[in-house]
Amino acid sequence: MLPLAMSETPRSPRSRTTSGTWSEDQLNAPSRQTVGMLTIVATTTLLAWAAGRAACNYHEPGESLSPKEVALEARTRDEKGVAFELAQRWATADFSIAKQLVAGELAKAIAADEQTCQTGGCEGRRQAAESARSVAEVLRRSPTNAFVRVRTVGVPGGELERIYELERVDSSWKATRELPAGAPLPPLKEPPPPALRAPQEPGEQPPTPAGIPAPGSGTPSRPASPAAPAPSPAAPAPSPAAPAPSPAAPAPSPAAPAPSPAAPAPSPAAPAPSPATP
Repeated sequence: MLPLAMSETPRSPRSRTTSGTWSEDQLNAPSRQTVGMLTIVATTTLLAWAAGRAACNYHEPGESLSPKEVALEARTRDEKGVAFELAQRWATADFSIAKQLVAGELAKAIAADEQTCQTGGCEGRRQAAESARSVAEVLRRSPTNAFVRVRTVGVPGGELERIYELERVDSSWKATRELPAGAPLPPLKEPPPPALRAPQEPGEQPPTPAGIPAPGSGTPSRPASPAAPAPSPAAPAPSPAAPAPSPAAPAPSPAAPAPSPAAPAPSPAAPAPSPATP
């Protein structure tokens, strides 16, 4: 007896019964058409990915390669930005910008370091401008005073840690001195209290606004008289002379004719009817 797989004729999957098994040739799944379509889809996907990656990574020489330039005022609007910019510029010997961010005794230290670099020995610091990295941390802060710690790496001499004291000068922040790393921080400088007017003495008159006489000065204030109205425009020119009067009305019509005579008297009454005939 032949095996069931060899004795059965090929049938569609829908007509397959639970009895017997089919060979790979009879199943024929997946077909060559399915394999070909999957190959085409995979190839198209890989080509689209490669084209998109090449287009995204392509740049014209000199186009969109330089970062956007940010003004110094925008980078130093707060105390943290000032300390960060000062540490970065001072570590890389960029004294032209560092001198704009300091005041007081720290300005003297920047000027002395600049004089030292003019004689040589700061070329390594200037060359490290591209590799220097800094991070700033605000330790204490008040409306007019702050302490900020900045760590800088990538410069000659290894990692630098500096603590700056900053004070608000007008509408900007300035670094006034540098504290040793690890030293205890001094207390913050509190802003001065607002100026208060001394209490009035007995009998003292309160200040009066400018332009208003003080009470009891004998010169009562008078309200300003309103401005005179503007002159009215010139009167209009007189109208032309009235037209000549119309001619006299025509004479009245003659009197109406006299009424007609009275109507004639009514005729006498009709005669009485004749007696009846016999």
